[in-house]
This record gives sequence, structure tokens and C-alpha cells, in this order.
Amino acid sequence: MMKAHRLHPSKGSIGFMTFEESRRALYQAPLAEFVKERTRLADELRADGDKKAGAKLRQQPRPSVSAWATNAL
Repeated sequence: MMKAHRLHPSKGSIGFMTFEESRRALYQAPLAEFVKERTRLADELRADGDKKAGAKLRQQPRPSVSAWATNAL
């Protein structure tokens, strides 16, 4: 069973996120904010009690510029 996690209120969202939703949101973030956003999302997963998902999200690699541009399409 996948755990759901709260979205960050300062981002204007209310609700819960799964690991996959967090990962998708991470790769849609501006490239310059990738590391900051990865840390924030991982911390939210951990704060909601899913330490494994938080650790897994922290291991997601920063995309190259070309990969980021492709993800942004």
C-alpha cells in the first residue's frame, strides 16, 4: 500500500502526495531549484512517517539540462 503525503501549503496545494507524485513534482520543478525542492519533498515524506520514501527521493539524481528540458515538455 502506498502512503499519501501532504502537499506543502506554501506551494498553494492542499491534500496528500504519494512517493510517485512527489517524484513527478520534483522533476517538473525549475532546474535551478531542483536540490532545494528535492530536500523539501523528501522532508515532507519523512515528516509524514515514510522515512524510506524520503530517503529514496533524496537519492533521485539531478537531471542534465537536456533531460530536464524533455521532462518540462
